[in-house]
Amino acid sequence: LLQRNHGAFTIGTSVGQAWLRMYSLVRACEVQLMALANDGAVDMVPAPSTDPETVAKRNAKATRVGALGWNALLR
Repeated sequence: LLQRNHGAFTIGTSVGQAWLRMYSLVRACEVQLMALANDGAVDMVPAPSTDPETVAKRNAKATRVGALGWNALLR
């Protein structure tokens, strides 16, 4: 969630997943700013799939990656 005057909030099923989502959001914003610095010549990226099976797989992977990434960061 991006708020105008209060920054960004993320949620997840675990702290690791919430952290990974925030990291991904910040990185996506950085990449967008770098792309727009190129005179606004940006190729559009297709929207992610809304197929329920694909969404379920993507969420399961995000949960698994979030847990692994958080454990690595704690070490």
